[in-house]
Amino acid sequence: MADKYYVAGIDGGGSKTECAIVDQDGLCVAIGLGGPSNIFYADISNVIESLDTAMASAIENAGEHVKVVLTGCTHRAARIPEVKARISERLGGDVRLYTEGEAALGSAGFSERFGIALIAGTGSSAFGFTRDGKRCRAGGWGMLLGDEGSAYDIAVSGLRSATRMMDGRGPKTVILDRACEHFCISPGFESFVQFFKGTPRDKIASFAPMVTAAAREGDTAAETIVSNAARDLAECVIALARKLFSQDDEFPVALHGGVMRDSRTAECITELIKERYPNADVRTPIYSPGVGLALFTLNDMVGG
Repeated sequence: MADKYYVAGIDGGGSKTECAIVDQDGLCVAIGLGGPSNIFYADISNVIESLDTAMASAIENAGEHVKVVLTGCTHRAARIPEVKARISERLGGDVRLYTEGEAALGSAGFSERFGIALIAGTGSSAFGFTRDGKRCRAGGWGMLLGDEGSAYDIAVSGLRSATRMMDGRGPKTVILDRACEHFCISPGFESFVQFFKGTPRDKIASFAPMVTAAAREGDTAAETIVSNAARDLAECVIALARKLFSQDDEFPVALHGGVMRDSRTAECITELIKERYPNADVRTPIYSPGVGLALFTLNDMVGG
C-alpha cells in the first residue's frame, strides 16, 4: 500500500469497551473508551451504545486524516450483521473477528496465534492455540456456572466472607469494613440484601481490588480468597497445556485482565504454571487490550 494506512482494535468486556487505532508501523495514534459491552450481560442497545462511544472517541482523538483499512474485533455482537456493518461504517474499514485470547496475546507482545491466553477481568476464560491451527478453551462459563478467579468471583467471595463474619460463622476480616466503605452501605442483613439484589455485575466486580489489597495486608480471609483464585486460574492454563503441549515444550502464556494488575496474583499463577511447564514463557500485558488487538490484527494482515 503506497499511502499510510491504519488498523483498529475493538475489545469489550463486562466493565468497559476500548477502541484503539494504530498506524502501519504499530504506533498507537488514538484510544477511545465506552461502557460495558458483554452481550451476555447487557442489552444489545447498551452494547451498541458502548461501541459507538468508544469508536467516536477514538475517531475524534485520531483526527480526520486517519483512514482505517481493517478493524479487529473480539465482540460476539460483531457477529450480528447490523452491528458488524455499523462498526465498518463508523471506522471505515473491513471487520475481522477475533477471540479475547488473540487480543490477550497481542497485549502481552505476542504477534503469533500460538500459545495460551488467560483472561481474568470481570469474567475469566482461557484460550489455547497451536501452530497447526488447533484451538481450545477452558473456563468462561459465566458468573453462574464458572468464571472462577475473575474479579466478580473474587469480589463475591469477599462479600460472602463479610456476611459470614456478621453471622458469626466466619473469622473477623477487614473486608466487611472495606465493602461498606466501597459501596456506601452499612453493615447488616437488610442493607446488604437490598443493595446487592440489584447491583450490576461490573459494579460488584469493582470491589475485587479491595479484596486483593486486604490480602497484601495479611488479612487471612482475603489471602485465602486470592490464593484460591490464583489456583483456579492456573488450572485453566494447565488444562489447556495438557491438551496442546508436552511438559517440556516452549510456548507463550499471556496473563491478561484487571486481576493481573495485582502482582502477587500474577506471580502466584506464574509459579503454579511453571511448576508443571517450566519452559512456558509467561508474560503480563505491555499494551491495553484494544491496542494489543490492533497490533495483532496488523500483524495478521501483513502476514496474510
